[in-house]
Amino acid sequence: LFDTSDEGIKERNPRPLKQRLVKPFHKLNNADRFTDYQASIFNWFDQYRDVVYAGRTIEHDEELTTAYALHAVNHVLKSRDRERKNNARLAKAHATGKDAGELRDRGFTRPRVLVILPFRNSAYRFVEKVLRLLSSEQEMTKTRFEKEFGPGAEDDAKANRRKPADYQHTFAGNIDDAFRIGIQLRNNAAKLYAGFYASDII
Repeated sequence: LFDTSDEGIKERNPRPLKQRLVKPFHKLNNADRFTDYQASIFNWFDQYRDVVYAGRTIEHDEELTTAYALHAVNHVLKSRDRERKNNARLAKAHATGKDAGELRDRGFTRPRVLVILPFRNSAYRFVEKVLRLLSSEQEMTKTRFEKEFGPGAEDDAKANRRKPADYQHTFAGNIDDAFRIGIQLRNNAAKLYAGFYASDII
């Protein structure tokens, strides 16, 4: 489905990541570059294409989750930088009495990314990656997050040992499917359980 050749990747070379994400991404990925799998799929994400991908496997699950978590955070940070530049442009235009033109850098509400996941265990893995990309420890709210989304007593791994590997991976940990959480990105951290109209990622 995706062209992972050097030529294919070069043709769809993604726009640069925000500099503050590079080192945390390398640390999270345990490598100083995208894997071939991540490079091919991230290029599509970064072009804002509609992607329907049915080739997810447990072997590539971590790579894929890292790729879309990175794209979500990168998008929010790029959008915020654009807003700052446009705010400065508007202020300058206002001060000189000129028209700044039409600037389409925001909607009616703050949230920019909606991630739909099946269970709390999936949300747990995604949010953990977001926090690590932001180099955020989140001591204040992580205790509540760990309690509500972490494996805890919901982990029925022993009961699932006779099930196939993909079943065990999907249903390991907290499989409650009634949940939602807002994440507000700040300068060097993220606030979990932010109000939805004040969140960047839901």
